[in-house]
Amino acid sequence: MDKNKRIRIRCGQGIGDSIYLQAVVHDLLREGYSNLEVCTNYPEIFAHLNPRKVYDKSNKLVLDQKSGSFDIIPFTRSGCHVIAHYTSRKKIAGTCQFEDCYLTAGWTKQIDPKFEFKIPEKVASHAKQIRSDNPGKLLVVYQSLRPAMGRTDGFGDELVPSEDSMKAVLSSLPAHTVIKIGQGDPDSIHCDLDLVNKTNLNESLGYFCSADIIIGQCSLIIPLAECRKIPLIIVFGNRIRTSEHPFLRSICPEKLLLRHRRNGNLELGLWDDDQNLEHHVKDWESGLIHAHQN
Repeated sequence: MDKNKRIRIRCGQGIGDSIYLQAVVHDLLREGYSNLEVCTNYPEIFAHLNPRKVYDKSNKLVLDQKSGSFDIIPFTRSGCHVIAHYTSRKKIAGTCQFEDCYLTAGWTKQIDPKFEFKIPEKVASHAKQIRSDNPGKLLVVYQSLRPAMGRTDGFGDELVPSEDSMKAVLSSLPAHTVIKIGQGDPDSIHCDLDLVNKTNLNESLGYFCSADIIIGQCSLIIPLAECRKIPLIIVFGNRIRTSEHPFLRSICPEKLLLRHRRNGNLELGLWDDDQNLEHHVKDWESGLIHAHQN
């Protein structure tokens, strides 16, 4: 790619896709690409990279400054020179979805995912108070179960794990305080603080970034935890393995999780029908403690 040419780059439409994309954009900027046009509906995810101009979803200019290193426009599939998305490599073994993002974009060197998100002061203060009120307890931020991929048509329902499997994961951890985050109809998982439908995007990201452990289903929490180096437990619905859709059958821990390939300690991917689920969680948590001590 010519560093001096205008380059329009996009990912998928989701929040998690944009978290992956900001890591790729961060690397491009570091390499001297200063004429980028990033397509996303989540400009707040790119705020730390110092954009020059920002257009919101309605194409209204909301930021215009002389300094800055790239522009943000609403998500579009039109006129894009670079696509940093993993979909086209779903069937290719030996890589995970973040690696597929930058490989699809034509970036062949390994990128270490980063997300220098600034936790809102209100959230940081609240998380600090929760830790103070619960000394010695892990702060677990749990994403309430929701329709897969934000869909409302039922596509991907097989991916959603059972509530019983989530209860088993949480009960297997040592002393902890659970904050539940999400949008839509909440599940019935017990929590100490229910913030479902009570946070905006920045606040939700802030709570996840404040966690000792993040737990949930396949969603934006995967790229978020990977980019922030936060321990993560993802539970996959077993029904996905027999889905009639090849795309859905390709969604598995080995293909999605970065540290399943680079560093198995920080990420744990489980199937909701695993009879040894609690044992796996306890072994994983013991490994985290051992790695931290060493």
